[in-house]
Amino acid sequence: MKEYNGMITKDMAKSILTKDTPKGHIKVDINDIISNKVPVGRIVDLSEHVYRIFNRIRFDASDNNKQKRTIVLGKEQSTLPLTLWDKKSDLADVLPIERNDIVHIQNLKVIKTGPSGELSSTQETHITKTSSGGTAISDFSKITGNEKNIDIIGRIVSLSQIRYFMDLSGKQSGISDCIISDGKIELRLVLWKSSSQAVAEMHPGDYIKVEFVNTKQKDSGIEIVASDTSRVLINNSLYQRLSI
Repeated sequence: MKEYNGMITKDMAKSILTKDTPKGHIKVDINDIISNKVPVGRIVDLSEHVYRIFNRIRFDASDNNKQKRTIVLGKEQSTLPLTLWDKKSDLADVLPIERNDIVHIQNLKVIKTGPSGELSSTQETHITKTSSGGTAISDFSKITGNEKNIDIIGRIVSLSQIRYFMDLSGKQSGISDCIISDGKIELRLVLWKSSSQAVAEMHPGDYIKVEFVNTKQKDSGIEIVASDTSRVLINNSLYQRLSI
């Protein structure tokens, strides 16, 4: 306040309250970006719910630096996608960040504003998980056929190697499957497209969480389906949430 000696205007007061930190970023609300109150190019911090997380996409299978992951922040009807580029895409699994968690993220760049706004990581992006959601189903007896966009935790009993095929667009895609268990009931999990790439990191005995999956009622029983819109997380700390 020393730089303003005496009376100050409303605009001058506002500049004090919203003054950038030494690194040039400010804390904002996600609705400030949606309502165009934050300019494109601004570096911001925010605290928000994790609505969903997509699988990591690699541009070069031999180079882990060529990758990205999309995290959708906010709540339904009020969300923004955040793209974590290259090594920053690993943050989602290292923490790990899961659906319905609350996270505090520093040093994000605003790429687009408005209802179709978009955020991007920078070299200085840092994520802290401040609250855990914990909504995944760990008791398979509660799973029925034809459910949409649910989260499931289980232990991998067995798995098959990825199989490749040409999709309708003429691009090569993959499919794999595994049997997962809650300690009592075993179900088949089918992994399509980007979800199938997780097979490279999976082993029998590992614990797995699949987010935004659908279920189908088959003659052989209930089948769980993970696709490009799902997210696969392999983490042995997940066993603490199994109903065994």
